[in-house]
Amino acid sequence: MIRRNIWDEAFYKEYLLTGWYPPEIEPVRKGWYLVGCNQIHTLMKWNGKFWLNRSGRPVMRMFAAWCGWKKPT
Repeated sequence: MIRRNIWDEAFYKEYLLTGWYPPEIEPVRKGWYLVGCNQIHTLMKWNGKFWLNRSGRPVMRMFAAWCGWKKPT
């Protein structure tokens, strides 16, 4: 579940999140991302070309927003 801290920053478990990006913008880095919205979301993997669902199958067209984890400072 996505929560907000006292500074109104979104976080998932103990990790700070980026803002939400529309589906037509692709991530710069390969890795795991939250896909959906604040209320309902799932983890999906970006392999640099396609989104992969949790079973590893490619999702040919993404219709949902996504966000990633902020780099620790």
